[in-house]
Amino acid sequence: MSNHYHLVLRVDKNSSDDWSESEVIRRWKQLCSIPQVITQYLKTPEMPGIDVVAQDLIESWRVRLTDISWLMRFLNEYLARKANEEDNCKGRFWDSFLRPAKTAYITSM
Repeated sequence: MSNHYHLVLRVDKNSSDDWSESEVIRRWKQLCSIPQVITQYLKTPEMPGIDVVAQDLIESWRVRLTDISWLMRFLNEYLARKANEEDNCKGRFWDSFLRPAKTAYITSM
């Protein structure tokens, strides 16, 4: 079957606990855009109030970066975008994948 894959993963939680805030931000930035509050925090970390918001956000990213469910979400989104690009279509991957099968089934009735 060409529409699925298998992965063997190991999460090194101890390593991620040792990442600095800048390392977490760098890794998250490879996957997503960084919100303005983080950009501001990097410029002026001592600004009142912004440090709490930024640190909470960074900690949530640290957890997500070691969460297999989040990895699969990003991986599946990437694969769906590539498949849609190859098929020159938009929308959800499985909708565009199943549409021809639904049409063929209805036609055969």
